Amino acid sequence: MALSALIAEQNGGELLAAEAPTNPFAAKPPHFAAKATNVIFLYLDGGLSQVDSFDPKPRLIAENGKPFGVKIEPTQFNNNGATLASPWKFQQYGESGTPISDLFSAPGEARR
Repeated sequence: MALSALIAEQNGGELLAAEAPTNPFAAKPPHFAAKATNVIFLYLDGGLSQVDSFDPKPRLIAENGKPFGVKIEPTQFNNNGATLASPWKFQQYGESGTPISDLFSAPGEARR
């Protein structure tokens, strides 16, 4: 450090390139020139639940509206709610009999 300071004084206050501190997180030049002029950024919070798509849960239907069968610590609002089944019905389609939610009735019909 001391030597770097002395050399910097002799060079008019500038550190030599080899002695200049480098930031490993500093932006580096790209490998290729940028071609994009616009960017579309989509932030989608959450998504379609497997319970509402291709994975029916018969037990949720049987326990719909009932309190949970295991002890759950209360939330900050002291309300844990109750068991909730999918609001959509499921039907089996195709040769495999894959259950598909009414949300996807068009793909289900195409598999008939």
